[in-house]
Amino acid sequence: MKLPTIKGFKAGRGYTKADWDEVSDSPEATDEQLAQAKSFKEAFPDLVATIAPSGHEVHQPDDPHDIDDDAVATDDLRIFRERLAAGQEELVPAEFADRMIDGENLVKVWREYREMTVDQLARRAGISVEQLMQIETDERIATIDEVKGLAAALYIDVDDLT
Repeated sequence: MKLPTIKGFKAGRGYTKADWDEVSDSPEATDEQLAQAKSFKEAFPDLVATIAPSGHEVHQPDDPHDIDDDAVATDDLRIFRERLAAGQEELVPAEFADRMIDGENLVKVWREYREMTVDQLARRAGISVEQLMQIETDERIATIDEVKGLAAALYIDVDDLT
């Protein structure tokens, strides 16, 4: 199953248009540029070490075009199912997942998915209702401490709000 990609830059998400242009798909890349590109594992070995599940080796093929997608998908599915059974992952209904993919404010989508009112979430996150409403309407960007409080109140990881 191919996941949908987000097309186009959207302001207020914590990155600039220049950042978007730098990392978005670039059909103008030449074969020479692609040949010189480093794999994620080569470019960020310290990061790879922190995200690889314990006991699960990150495999980087010699030829990046020589990837057994079925084997990778099967392994990823097995890991996901293990994490789901352990309560480390959850399934989100398509209605909410689609809203997230479409770029709707993540705090608002998670709040509504958790069936919480603005007052409830604000109180649990330790912020004012006014602050929460500004965050949900993208009038302002939440501070790191606010994101941590919101994530804890919503029972999600901080990464789920970025």
